[in-house]
Amino acid sequence: MLVIFMASTSLGTSEHSKTIIRATLAFLHLDVSPHRIHTIDHLLRKLAHGLEYGILALLVWRARRSTTSTTHLWVWKEFFWIVGFAMFYASTDEFHQLFVASRTPSFYDVLIDTSGAAMMLLAVWFWKRAREIWDRETNGGPVSA
Repeated sequence: MLVIFMASTSLGTSEHSKTIIRATLAFLHLDVSPHRIHTIDHLLRKLAHGLEYGILALLVWRARRSTTSTTHLWVWKEFFWIVGFAMFYASTDEFHQLFVASRTPSFYDVLIDTSGAAMMLLAVWFWKRAREIWDRETNGGPVSA
């Protein structure tokens, strides 16, 4: 959460990321036109939004799993609780950006952040489900759920 908070300060402005993108494209001898740099910057920033909140959701889910005594591999109530928490934190993060001169808050970023959290948890669910099926097929019996 501290990393997300720090990225919402002037350290996380697009001017900083565009400098890195421009240098990377020049190093690779690729087109460094302003339009291309802007497009890549925009795409990477939105992907970063989803990924950072996906990682946050994964860490919260993992911490929650280590403190509960449930034997179930998956609890949908936890899924909705964690996604709701991610949406709340994303909203406070965008509110924080109101007070940073070089940043602009966006409702769409909250949607991207929340989607990233939900997609990461769904990826965990699919992974757990695939492992359960694999274990059942290779061990010839049911897996404790």
